[in-house]
Amino acid sequence: MFERRARKGQCFHRPYLGCREFACDFRLIKNPEQEPTQPIQDTRDLGFMLYDMNFDYHHADPSPLFFSGIYEEWNCKYRPAGNRGERMILHALKEYYDRKAVIGEIAPDGWIGGGIDFLFELERDGQLCDIADLREGTGKKKQPRPFQLPNIGNQALKHTNSGTDANLLWDNAKFVLGLGPKGDLHLQSMIDTIDQWLGPTDDASVVAVRAFLEQGLKDRNHFKLAMEHSEYGEPLGTGSVRVSFRVKETPYPIVFQSPIVASALEREEEGTDHSVIATCLITGEQNVAVAITHPVIKGIRGAQSAGASIVSFNEEAFTSYGKKQSLNAPVSKKSGYSIYKGIEHAA
Repeated sequence: MFERRARKGQCFHRPYLGCREFACDFRLIKNPEQEPTQPIQDTRDLGFMLYDMNFDYHHADPSPLFFSGIYEEWNCKYRPAGNRGERMILHALKEYYDRKAVIGEIAPDGWIGGGIDFLFELERDGQLCDIADLREGTGKKKQPRPFQLPNIGNQALKHTNSGTDANLLWDNAKFVLGLGPKGDLHLQSMIDTIDQWLGPTDDASVVAVRAFLEQGLKDRNHFKLAMEHSEYGEPLGTGSVRVSFRVKETPYPIVFQSPIVASALEREEEGTDHSVIATCLITGEQNVAVAITHPVIKGIRGAQSAGASIVSFNEEAFTSYGKKQSLNAPVSKKSGYSIYKGIEHAA
């Protein structure tokens, strides 16, 4: 039975290398003497590889165990962590980011480079009193002013269609002003994001922004000064320009420069907020906060035009041990964004 099935390339369970997502092909060698096999003439660092699944603590949700491996002409050998030799390209990109972040050429952890077009100036009670145009240039070629923006997820790069993935204290006018058929969802998402990340606070600038959004959710006339502005009403009405806030009688030129925001982002980077904890396959760090989804990287040959993730599994058959999305090959949040920003800076 074995030879009959092997000759036809049939199998009951598909052979795989380590995990089911790494399926392998096979064929039957009828006469090994006439067709001797030769070792693969190749040696390479395989990085961190799956060793086993640990069921000791959570049988329904086992944690993966990894080792650092090297492939030498057919043989896969164990190499102690820290003795890696040639670096993987993703590890090299992480180190590139670290070097550039130290000298200030790339936004630090928890932040991302981006632009703001308009600044809404608020009274401390949330009333809109003025609008500042931060765009630089002339005519139709005006560009937003660059800032380091709070980076709380992939929405800093691209929104989903849910309408509930607002950024923290900045976003496009569609979210800030509740435009379109999902306007209420957008505004509620802005409010929920403030509550989720900053919680109850007595920071006057954050309180004013939340009041502005909450009043606009109840009555869109609260946004009348912005939507009917003789000069800025039209670009704001498109929903695509980016907006943030400045609150009068507060010390911060822009609201997300408040220390309370930096503290919240630091807690997230350290994994002290709700996160999935695992081993990062880029750095080998253990018990770190893992990114369930990764920022998309555009311009990758053969990938979708919308961009590609560092790791993604899009078929149910690939979710070994119930590890969905990127958790089958965990990458820490810190490493994921470091690699994205490293590629973006080097491009």
